[in-house]
Amino acid sequence: MTSTVLSRAVIVATAVLTSATVIAFQGPGTPPRLAYPLNTLPTDAEIAAALKGDDDRLKEVIVRRAKELPPHALRDTTVKAIGAEIIKLRQEVLGRFKQDPLSVNEGNSNSEYVRSLAELLMHQNNPAGINGLVAVVHMGAPGETLVEFGEAAVPSLISVARSDLEDDPGHADAAMDVLEQMLESPIIRPKLSGTSRAAIREVAAQRLMNTRGDDNWHTLATAVQLAVATRDPQLRKQVMELIDNDVEFVRRGMSVKWQQEVSAMARQSLARFPQ
Repeated sequence: MTSTVLSRAVIVATAVLTSATVIAFQGPGTPPRLAYPLNTLPTDAEIAAALKGDDDRLKEVIVRRAKELPPHALRDTTVKAIGAEIIKLRQEVLGRFKQDPLSVNEGNSNSEYVRSLAELLMHQNNPAGINGLVAVVHMGAPGETLVEFGEAAVPSLISVARSDLEDDPGHADAAMDVLEQMLESPIIRPKLSGTSRAAIREVAAQRLMNTRGDDNWHTLATAVQLAVATRDPQLRKQVMELIDNDVEFVRRGMSVKWQQEVSAMARQSLARFPQ
């Protein structure tokens, strides 16, 4: 009897100490744990409601759980709402960054949540999410999905490729890179419309002609690669004339180091797409 009582006392004491430890670990300001069931996948309505709300922790949990849904499980309206959430967060970060570059660590601002949103869109593989994926094309992985969307993704990618480099140069580079991959694909390229191909040639020519400054050397290199991938004879000629052209790179305000980098990438592209 005494042994049984002592054992029960030890169990109770252990439970109390464990509870106290959890409370102490959480701290007085820690929000209570979410009540969302871990064995339940969210519905369209629940995802939409979470995105409209202001509970950031609930949003993160809902989105993580939604990634376990099968492809094409969500409605177009839900997919568009997820994309709109990505665009909103990107605009907020870029807005703060433009006002004061030192005030925002752009790489870490909502990065995990935005990544989860993008992964959800990629997994759903629904063209309704194209604008959201284009907003984070610089993250790399979304580009693979956008290449597969082909024609449907071209207008949004062209818009970003034409955007002001001062806003987000890496974003324009990534958009051009995806367009180049489309042109390199033996499956996607034949399916691109004449209008899309003309728009791609136009943006390649624009960047090839107007990109200046050491800070934008990679944009010029990407434009060179895209120009060659179009297989347009005039653009190819311009790329060939750019290689090791001291006068032209001085005119563009680019140092010898970046002249060499751009010229090397131009040679590689020309070799990949022989006439």
